[in-house]
Amino acid sequence: MIRHTSKPGRAASLRLASALVVGLALLAGCSKKETAAKGEVKFAKLPAGVAARVDGTDIPTSDLDQMISVMQQQGFQPDSTTPGTTPEEQRKNFALDRLVERQVVLNAATAKGIGPTPAELDQRVAQVKTTYGIGDSLPPGMTEATLRKNLGDDMIITQYFNKTVIDSIPVTQADLQAYYDQNPTMFAGDNRIHARHILFLVPDGSTPEAKAAIKKKAEGVLAQAKKGEDFAELARKHSEDPGSAPNGGDLSWFNRGSMMPDFENAAFALEPGQISDLVEVPYGFHIIKIEDKGKPLTLEEVKPDLEKMLRSQKAQAAVKEHIDALKARASVTKAQTG
Repeated sequence: MIRHTSKPGRAASLRLASALVVGLALLAGCSKKETAAKGEVKFAKLPAGVAARVDGTDIPTSDLDQMISVMQQQGFQPDSTTPGTTPEEQRKNFALDRLVERQVVLNAATAKGIGPTPAELDQRVAQVKTTYGIGDSLPPGMTEATLRKNLGDDMIITQYFNKTVIDSIPVTQADLQAYYDQNPTMFAGDNRIHARHILFLVPDGSTPEAKAAIKKKAEGVLAQAKKGEDFAELARKHSEDPGSAPNGGDLSWFNRGSMMPDFENAAFALEPGQISDLVEVPYGFHIIKIEDKGKPLTLEEVKPDLEKMLRSQKAQAAVKEHIDALKARASVTKAQTG
């Protein structure tokens, strides 16, 4: 498996996971800088609580506020090409533009009848609830209807781009061979490991006493692991990484260069079966266990994952072009301020 991860186990709130993330992830990934809109954008007085209107569909101000909150939580600041005289104004303009693009895509998908089945949406909702350990107790301000709407929109947008853009992007055998030949270290056995981990998060702003308490807890779990207790069970019970904890802390296979340096250096120093000491990173502590180290991979072995990765790289430009074409045909009105 080919993975490109900035850091393992960085926990996120359900609010981030389920609310408007696609605005920053899928759309912003293709539109991080403001481009001249091909469709005319009007400014007019809109009803209270409406930030913009796209082909008759209102974008609530609450969605804009939520998007800005997500950006602030992630420390995301648009670049200097985004309109605005202050960072706050730039974040607002960037967020509203992404929400407009999001609604344009949702409208196009709805017109084509694209979207998840009720069973698919039920499965996705259950998956998110399990991953974030929330059961039926949703965070304040989040209702079941809101959760389903946000996740449903996310699935609609993903399905739309897969069907209209991404699935038709060609990746030739020559493309695959060229990438394989030009990146030998990515496929060398000594650059791949299969690992599990247990993450103990230290929240931002924690006092030294709070951090010490978390470290003491981690040291207790480490002692259990080194005594031979089942590592996967310890991860399920104690790890605060919602992505891997349900799978016993399994990070699967990853390549050198795909994780944070402190984590990666500790992991690659271990042999199969070995367990690390506590590995401190800016956001907490890891305990790492190495399951296996890889052998060199052939092109045929990596072909499915490599094809997905190359198609994804090509997709960014294609998706942006598609969004621009949709915007050119859309009627967009933003709320007049002042």
